[in-house]
Amino acid sequence: MKRRRLSAKLGLSLVAFLLALFAAEMVLRRREKRIAAADIQWLEHSNVDSLVRRRADDPLRVRFFNGCRVDGRTTRPEPGLGWINIPDTRGYSIRVYGEPNLVVAEPFDLSVFESKGVRTEVAPFRINNLGNRGADMPARKPPGARRIVFLGDSITFGYYVKEEDTFVARVGRELTAQAPDGVTIEVVNAGVSSLNVQNILEHLRQRALAWSPDLVVWSFYVNDIHDTGGQEADVLFPVRRNGWLRPLRSLALGRFLDACLVATESGARMSMETEDPVTREVERDWQNAQQAILEAKKLLAAQGASLIVAVFPSGIQFARPWTVPRYQSRLARMCRAHGVPCIDLLPALERAGAVGELYYGGDLIHPNHRGHAVAASEITAFVKSHPALIAPAPPSDL
Repeated sequence: MKRRRLSAKLGLSLVAFLLALFAAEMVLRRREKRIAAADIQWLEHSNVDSLVRRRADDPLRVRFFNGCRVDGRTTRPEPGLGWINIPDTRGYSIRVYGEPNLVVAEPFDLSVFESKGVRTEVAPFRINNLGNRGADMPARKPPGARRIVFLGDSITFGYYVKEEDTFVARVGRELTAQAPDGVTIEVVNAGVSSLNVQNILEHLRQRALAWSPDLVVWSFYVNDIHDTGGQEADVLFPVRRNGWLRPLRSLALGRFLDACLVATESGARMSMETEDPVTREVERDWQNAQQAILEAKKLLAAQGASLIVAVFPSGIQFARPWTVPRYQSRLARMCRAHGVPCIDLLPALERAGAVGELYYGGDLIHPNHRGHAVAASEITAFVKSHPALIAPAPPSDL
């Protein structure tokens, strides 16, 4: 009798446990679908499972949808520099909903979109005499000026954002409003689309140093470190071993457990496939990034200037348990090791709102004017709290 009662209790406990697992599975699946519906609406058949599998042999990896056709009259390839903006040109960066985005030179008939009923957001731009976005400026810094040069890619340039709404322009206005009498703040938007770490270092060496900057803000994005045709996810997520969790990742519970494991540094190291070719390639690019930061610091110190690294997140990192900010934390550690200030913009952007409110719909890369405003506030606050960054300093022998 006692054995029968014990068996009954065990059976009921097992049923209750299985029901609890089933309920948890349903809750987590609903949560995944809600995230997909809110943040990745442009993927009509979005499959959340495909977003969390991180093996090199997966049929579909996370891809960043950055489809954009760029007019060859606005940028051109340049050996060593990657790309440059063509000086003294004007044009439009156009966010086209449902179609590839456009970066076109003037003249361009914008009415073509209205006639076809296509929704767009149009941001005119001007490229000045030095190949930077904004008004013409002298290469020689005027007396009494503090010049801040912003280096980066299309995020820094401000694709789809009006010039006055870019984080570069906002930082300039905010710092100017509180500058001491007799001091002028100049900001230089030297962003150029499609640059990697080595390209940006060469833009500093061959172009920006000649403008006598007091401060350089290097804006990082995932694909600056490693870019193989859109596979920026290789930096955000480790390539995984075929461990016991892999079969469970077909379940939402398995994905959640896997995410909790990988969210820790030790768990990430345990689950990473270190001998995978993708892992080795990414690691090599990380080493290149570290050397580039160190070289940039030395070049600027020799002129008495300072360096800040500002890290822009991918929109896919917002509020998802399987996307820990590993790329930000590694960059931060790298910068600390070399005494370079690093501003991680992810926490401020997450506090400010959902990804759909801060990034362009269907584009996980480029912040909209609201996202630029958040980034500007963080960078401005940091510079204000470290006034020595833009104070004149004697050149260093480093």
